[in-house]
Amino acid sequence: MLIYNQKKIVILSLIISIIILLGIHLILIVINEQKSNENHLQSQVVLTIAKPIAKEQEATSNSSFIYQKTSKWRIQIPVIQLDAAIQEGTSNTVMRQAVGHFENTAYINGNVCLAAHNRGYKYNFFQLIKNLKIGDTIIYQYKGEEKIYEVKINACILETDWTYLQNSNENKITLITCAENMPEYRICVQAEEVKKGET
Repeated sequence: MLIYNQKKIVILSLIISIIILLGIHLILIVINEQKSNENHLQSQVVLTIAKPIAKEQEATSNSSFIYQKTSKWRIQIPVIQLDAAIQEGTSNTVMRQAVGHFENTAYINGNVCLAAHNRGYKYNFFQLIKNLKIGDTIIYQYKGEEKIYEVKINACILETDWTYLQNSNENKITLITCAENMPEYRICVQAEEVKKGET
């Protein structure tokens, strides 16, 4: 009788242990599912927040890109793969999205003077003009007219030197940008129009 009771206790203990283990296993499954659902919800929230921001940024950059491509007033420098729109003025607002035209300088005949950033902004159109060499080509378009220029000068000038921006009887184009790590200087590229028949 005693042995029979011991067998019952052992069997009962085994059954209870199995039930407890199954219960723990079920609890762990439920916890894991809850964590998985929380992570999924968090990722959905992040995606929901991120999508409108991304769309807004995309819209802003696209509108700027569309302006860049549709503008009839532009500069192209094939050797440095530059093709950029031009806007009136040299304010930071203008030069954040286009090459700026110095007010009171020529648009077609005379000395067309332009400025742009060369680093630190989304668009650094004049980043590589320091690499231009004598003889390199600059193409300028304004209201359906196009002029082709040949680089004659690439110099580092004082920021107070405005002589290169003076008007001229000859057709020229002058590009100005900052000189890297030299705030008192500017990079100045000046080119002269290639007369028809000279190319």
